[in-house]
Amino acid sequence: MKKKALLFIVSDFVGEIDLKLLAKKHDIFAVIVRDKFEEDPSELGYLRLIDMETRESFEGDVNSSTLKNYKKALHENDEKLYKQFKKQGVRFTKVYTNEEPTLKLMKKMR
Repeated sequence: MKKKALLFIVSDFVGEIDLKLLAKKHDIFAVIVRDKFEEDPSELGYLRLIDMETRESFEGDVNSSTLKNYKKALHENDEKLYKQFKKQGVRFTKVYTNEEPTLKLMKKMR
């Protein structure tokens, strides 16, 4: 894109992402989409999960210790992400799957 634009990037933003280059030229608005259960899951017992992209599987017991580590890692991911967004001038909001996204975005865009 040759002209400056407002870009909306919609993702769960779990993992590494660097918007520094885009933010230099464009106005970026990051929309973090999450489900409440994703941030506060309950004990699920023994599971076998398959990553649909890589076809890798995880098999194990999702107990309180596992959940504690998961929640800590997700919280650390989000704190790092928020600092990075603020440093790069990226506006952002988190929208949960049970919320009305239009109203929330309109409030944040003011």
